[in-house]
Amino acid sequence: MAILFTLTILFSTGLALLNSNRIFFGVSTPLIHVSSLTTTEAEAKLQTYFQEKIVPAPVIKIDCNNKTWSITADQIDLELDSAATAQKAFSIGRNSNIFKRIYEQIQCFSSGIIIEPEFRCNETKLTAVLKKIHAQSGQDTEDAYCQLDGEKVTIIPEKIGQKPNFDKLMNDCSLDALKKQLPLIVHLDVEISPPQVTVDALKQIDTLLTEYSSQFNAENENRSENIRIAAKSIDKHCIVSGEIFSFNEHVGLRVAEAGFKEAPVLINGKSVPDIGGGVCQVSSTLYNAILLADLKPMNRTPHFHPLGYVPFGLDATVADNLIDFTFQNILPNSIYLLTKVTGNTLTIYILGNHQSFSKETISLTSSIDKVIPPAVVEQTDPSLSKGARFIADPGQEGYVVSSYRIKSYQGQEVSRELLYVDTYSAEDKIIRIGTGK
Repeated sequence: MAILFTLTILFSTGLALLNSNRIFFGVSTPLIHVSSLTTTEAEAKLQTYFQEKIVPAPVIKIDCNNKTWSITADQIDLELDSAATAQKAFSIGRNSNIFKRIYEQIQCFSSGIIIEPEFRCNETKLTAVLKKIHAQSGQDTEDAYCQLDGEKVTIIPEKIGQKPNFDKLMNDCSLDALKKQLPLIVHLDVEISPPQVTVDALKQIDTLLTEYSSQFNAENENRSENIRIAAKSIDKHCIVSGEIFSFNEHVGLRVAEAGFKEAPVLINGKSVPDIGGGVCQVSSTLYNAILLADLKPMNRTPHFHPLGYVPFGLDATVADNLIDFTFQNILPNSIYLLTKVTGNTLTIYILGNHQSFSKETISLTSSIDKVIPPAVVEQTDPSLSKGARFIADPGQEGYVVSSYRIKSYQGQEVSRELLYVDTYSAEDKIIRIGTGK
């Protein structure tokens, strides 16, 4: 009897509201209750609430790793379509489907029905604001690294990378989400990206073992830029005990896409313009530095001719996919490479553990064992008068050079290690002999 009485009352009340111009009892929005109001009253009440309560306050609040951001309605041109929302509320319980209409009427009186307000915003502005927040919430992964101040070594801790999911952020802050909750509370999840080098990996590094510098022509901008790119490629690298370091592997291909520019290089003994000219100065400077640090060269090739920036016999040429320079860390502890380019000077520092610091003084020297005179090549030239002789190319002497690593203690030489015996080819002397009239 009680249930029948309740249903009778619900039906009577629903029938009364159905035949009136008022919204059914129990209908509300996430903003305000609109039940028993006319659409005009509901529209006015919704708009007033939106202007007084929603517009001045943040409509979206985002948090990520103890950082918070707020987005206001003005920032994204958020507007409430109060007329459409009021009409949507008025349609509850008035569905043309009689079964759905009765179901909605019963639901209104039993638990109530919450309808989503009709919002619109500037999607372009919303995307722009979210992109800015996305950029601020992320953090690039940074490896721990060593810093040198004079001879003092400082280890800078690593930073754990945080990469937020932008697509999820856009979905969580959509208009559909705003319709369900105001203000909208969003927690921005991030993907953790761990660093490859940590403080623990560098804890052995505590002193400067050695350094080596070479000079270059800073006015040659392309060559100088190639030196800077190659030097940066090997900068801040930790090499553990026993590891073999490959110059080409770390510098990569010398191509324009990597930033390398055209500058003079030696090809078959001739200086010609090519991409990556100057990179060999970095490999040669590194070669001298590792020798002074008492490391072991593994693969090293001399140039076709001696160079001006390092002594004879102490250069190391490299070429993409052809010639590499490699060395091995034979010290009991890790070493660390630092590079610096200032003005016209390239300096490579090798850091390590104080226990690896040699008590002996290490120096490098080379000697010319043999001078190879250039061959004389005569070429006929009909453009010259008969019998005339013209030196078209003076040629260049070649050399056989031995290089040594010397260890001394208290001014006395204790060992002399033969490193390499290099042959630098002579370049032909070209003489043109006239055959013309």
